[in-house]
Amino acid sequence: MAERKISRQLGQHLTGVENMFFQVEHVRRLMTICSIWIFSQRLDTTLVLASLENLCSHYPRFCLVPKHGSRTETAIWTRPPRTWKPKDQLVFHTLTTPSTLCLQKYIASQYVQPFDPDKPLWQIHVIAGLKHNQTAILWKAHHSISDGIGIMKAVFATTTSLDPLAETYRQQKLLEERQAKDTNDRISSQQQHRPGTFKIMQWIYWLIWGWYLFISIIQQLRYELWTLSLLVTPLIRLIQRRLFWPFTPSKDTFDYDGDQTQGKLIAWTDDLARKDIQKVQHQHPGSTLNDVMLLVFERTVQRYTQDRNMHSHTPLRIVIPLSLRPPSDWSMDNKVTGNIVGLEAGISLQQVHRRMMLLKRSLLPAVMYYGPLQHLLRYFPFIMVPRCIQHWYADLPHAIFSNIPGPSVPTFFAGQEIIDVHALPPQAGKGCISVGLVSYGDSLNLTVLTDDHPDYPDLANILCKLFVAEFKTVLQESGQAPSSSCNR
Repeated sequence: MAERKISRQLGQHLTGVENMFFQVEHVRRLMTICSIWIFSQRLDTTLVLASLENLCSHYPRFCLVPKHGSRTETAIWTRPPRTWKPKDQLVFHTLTTPSTLCLQKYIASQYVQPFDPDKPLWQIHVIAGLKHNQTAILWKAHHSISDGIGIMKAVFATTTSLDPLAETYRQQKLLEERQAKDTNDRISSQQQHRPGTFKIMQWIYWLIWGWYLFISIIQQLRYELWTLSLLVTPLIRLIQRRLFWPFTPSKDTFDYDGDQTQGKLIAWTDDLARKDIQKVQHQHPGSTLNDVMLLVFERTVQRYTQDRNMHSHTPLRIVIPLSLRPPSDWSMDNKVTGNIVGLEAGISLQQVHRRMMLLKRSLLPAVMYYGPLQHLLRYFPFIMVPRCIQHWYADLPHAIFSNIPGPSVPTFFAGQEIIDVHALPPQAGKGCISVGLVSYGDSLNLTVLTDDHPDYPDLANILCKLFVAEFKTVLQESGQAPSSSCNR
């Protein structure tokens, strides 16, 4: 069965999106996805190896290598050397100091290490030496293998106690419950009116809806034009450079002189209770969990810049990855696109929600994915923009904010329960903040990756502390008290 799955993948070209992640990778911004799991006890090495064998037998991309790629030829999936075994991807490490800070430093040091091109592009680190005899696991994988959700689902489905069918059913049930609640709210609001006044209310409703539709179209067009202006800006800068037309780039948030640093900083927040986030949502009907977290993140960045007298008048530009896969899709594939949202200082939760709705309604991400990215780059890889233009595009966003759903029930790996989960998407250009929001059970946490630069010492850890403080402030502004911390 496993050999048959591998044979079907052998010799196949990478898709356009997978090829793109290969071509845009740079030594200072690797296209690496990572996840960190924390356990209360030591792991059995035999059970860990058995889990890796099971993973490779179900998902061939974990035992194949992309090779023979160039600017004019798309790479194909090939076998690794005959001596390769899944255990070759396993690394053991013991921390010198039993602290979370030491663990984060080790993870950051391994994050910046590129993969061996002769081996499958993933790795697992088993890390001992934590306090209270805890153990951590670091999963690393190249984005060309799959998007973050695909990798997380594949790993959880084959190496842990998580039941994919049951988890899919739970996610679909939660989605249906939210949709049913919205429908019931609309019906109950209609039933409050008497039959005699219902027709008048209906006419008023249609007039308001028509005006709202007109305003929405205007706002959507403005958003599309703003996005397109960001896309053409690097091309304009290139033309200016070629014509020797001098220009001075403005100092931006978290920018610094020189090239992007290769060293990185990683930190994560304490757990946030999902019911606390729902309290904020309840005070602002229609808002989503992502809206609340984006508001808190924007306020976190503003708090950091204000405390250090850093003045920036440009909106915070955040890339939001958009998954194109349904909850029942557990395949290993890059079914992800993205768009950018601008959040200025002092923005409200309702405004964040409206910006996110504009982003979700935009046709540009789907057009780019199904057009030039997925197909043209597969057959014509040479159309990729030059490296200098890639640098410009990479430097556009201030942050990449990815929301990755984790297991909704306690999950076991190698016989031990996972007590904490963290995740990180790849980073973009100089000064960009990589943010991974991951849920596990009834709580969430935020993991942050930043450049390690002397202009911004300990940036990742400071942002995490400010994020928790700002979330408590948002909760208090909504008239709610934070619940006790969630213990799993």
